[in-house]
Amino acid sequence: ITQTGTILNSTSNANNQWFLNGTLITGAILKTFEPTTSGVYRVDVTSTTGCVSSSNTYNYVLSAIKPSEAAEIGLKVYPVPSNGILNLTFDVLKKETLNISLTNIVGQDVYKINRENFVGKYTDVINTRDLNDGVYILNVGIGKKFYTQKITVSK
Repeated sequence: ITQTGTILNSTSNANNQWFLNGTLITGAILKTFEPTTSGVYRVDVTSTTGCVSSSNTYNYVLSAIKPSEAAEIGLKVYPVPSNGILNLTFDVLKKETLNISLTNIVGQDVYKINRENFVGKYTDVINTRDLNDGVYILNVGIGKKFYTQKITVSK
């Protein structure tokens, strides 16, 4: 399973069946699925001979706000996976309030910074050395716009 924006994607074009927290999602049989709730997702693919192959589980966190496109601000986050540091850079074209956070898979903030009346190129280095290996969500709020990116920490 991969994620593009708010959509989950199967690697198979056909014979998909999506599950949420181990329970079959009725009618969810397409290559893509757009979750309406946070949880643990998987997709089973049935071959033409009837063999069922299950994907790895995927922890999906539903955002309360639909994210804007990261390209709008030139958002760059690297390296991913992070091996101890995470470089963050983006452009702010007019004075805005910045709210930046890194949350773990259960929604707890593990990093948070706020800046008032910021304009220009924002650059930061986030220390991820003390974080457990796993998936995190980077949230960048600029004024009323919201940008997200999935981050993996692997040391």
